[in-house]
Amino acid sequence: MEMALPAGLPTLEHTSSKNWTRPDNVWISETLVGNLNSCDVMADKRPMCTDHLPFKLELDTMPERAEHVERWDWRAVKWKPLEEYVAEGIKLLANRPIHDVQDFTDELAALDDLLIRARDKFVPKVKISPYMRRWWSAELGEARKAKAKLSRKAYEQASRGILSHPIHEEHRVMRNAYSQMIKVAKKEFFLEFLERVDAKSIWNLHKFVSMPASDGGGARRALPIRHRV
Repeated sequence: MEMALPAGLPTLEHTSSKNWTRPDNVWISETLVGNLNSCDVMADKRPMCTDHLPFKLELDTMPERAEHVERWDWRAVKWKPLEEYVAEGIKLLANRPIHDVQDFTDELAALDDLLIRARDKFVPKVKISPYMRRWWSAELGEARKAKAKLSRKAYEQASRGILSHPIHEEHRVMRNAYSQMIKVAKKEFFLEFLERVDAKSIWNLHKFVSMPASDGGGARRALPIRHRV
């Protein structure tokens, strides 16, 4: 605990002697010291028939903004053109003989440069938002569109009273497959998160596994963007 009220400030006027003393103190936890704006007595707000002065404590409660980190979005890569680009580059590297360590070092640097150029050319960048579903992928997006299309067709047939149409079974199968894809994506992402846990993020992990089922508002930074499901 730290003292928030500055030293030397009297907080009480003795009723009889009219002497000022300091019997009162204001304490603040160490975790909030950095949020302390001011702490002072309010002599002009002293109520009638009282000897103690009221306090005014101001804390900065503005939440910190999550940093928007830009990263490579490997889930959105169109792999075929990237693979063709790398294959063409490797053909040129394969035709050069390696005679010594320097040749090997040069070839390794050339391969690294080829992969970096391929990444820069074909891998899009995405800004990480604290509200995005980081487990979301392009495959899930396509599956969601397919499910929505079948949902419209199934509803159209149902509204006509045609419940025996095969579209209903197709819609059911697609809906279940889409649901399973989401479960697998969430599980795989969480396992990846566990592998990356460090001394700082271990507390977020503790919140996830110990808190009851909810919307996860207590650890908002790890929550993903809300796509329509």
